[in-house]
Amino acid sequence: DNYNFNKNEIVGNFNTSKSQWLLSLCDNFTALNEIAFDSLQLAEQIVNLYLTKQSLSDFESKLFDLIGENGFELMSDILQNISNLASLNISELKNSINSNTK
Repeated sequence: DNYNFNKNEIVGNFNTSKSQWLLSLCDNFTALNEIAFDSLQLAEQIVNLYLTKQSLSDFESKLFDLIGENGFELMSDILQNISNLASLNISELKNSINSNTK
C-alpha cells in the first residue's frame, strides 16, 4: 500500500475547505486502520458527535469510543482544529466528496 500523507500540508493548508480537511484526515485514518465504515461515514459520525455534544469532554469521550485507541493522532488533529467542526454539516461533507471524485 502506498499512502503518501503530509499532515502539515492538510492541516495547515486552509485554502481547502473545512470539509475537505476533515475528509482528508478520515481518508488517512481509514486507509491505515480497519474500521467498520469508510472515510465519509467516519467524517459524518464525527460531525454528528460534535453537533450533539453536551460538553467538550463528552465529545472527546465519544470520539475515542468511535475511533478507538489507534485514533490518538486523529483525535489530536481534530481537537487542535475543533473550530473547523462548528460550521460543518453532513450535506457539505457529501458535496465535498462528490466534487473530489476522480
